[in-house]
Amino acid sequence: MFVLAKRNIIIPSTEPGIQPVALKKDGFADVPEWAEYSPYFQALVNDGKLIVTDHSDKSTQAAADKKLKPRRGKADEVPAEAAEAAPEA
Repeated sequence: MFVLAKRNIIIPSTEPGIQPVALKKDGFADVPEWAEYSPYFQALVNDGKLIVTDHSDKSTQAAADKKLKPRRGKADEVPAEAAEAAPEA
């Protein structure tokens, strides 16, 4: 299966002696069949961190253009530097 990783990801193997699959951020890679059926792989696909695609130019470009879902709880947080720099009313 051909995928695009939106983050650096390591898919661990459940079998001893099989190397884990390392995927680089914004990189396309072929994933072995055993990794496709792991619950971790399925969760990454559901979260949008892995996008399953094929080798055609049109589908890889569409996969690269997909946005990553924001992390939960990050929208409400304000960086400490921005909070200190904001003038109080």
